Amino acid sequence: MSRYIDADKLYKDMQWNIQHDMYDKPFDYLAEIDCQPAADVRENVRGEWIEVLRDTYGGGHFPYSKCSVCQSEQIIDSNFCPNCGAEMRGGNDD
Repeated sequence: MSRYIDADKLYKDMQWNIQHDMYDKPFDYLAEIDCQPAADVRENVRGEWIEVLRDTYGGGHFPYSKCSVCQSEQIIDSNFCPNCGAEMRGGNDD
């Protein structure tokens, strides 16, 4: 899994360390990157509502929607899936 860091903070930390001759070896640069705290991010997942008709006991059909990401069933469409959190603007661009 990817680890995301604050590039601006890293740049400032490395700039300060370079100005104060804190780096002796190339490995020190890698260690500086490694010690940066990870940012709290999550993957942006997009899906879409798939309209489905379910048969009722009376012979009719009951409309509902299914999330294209997690397959959970919903009666009311919303901008986000309440089950998996996918944003409902269409499929993933990946």
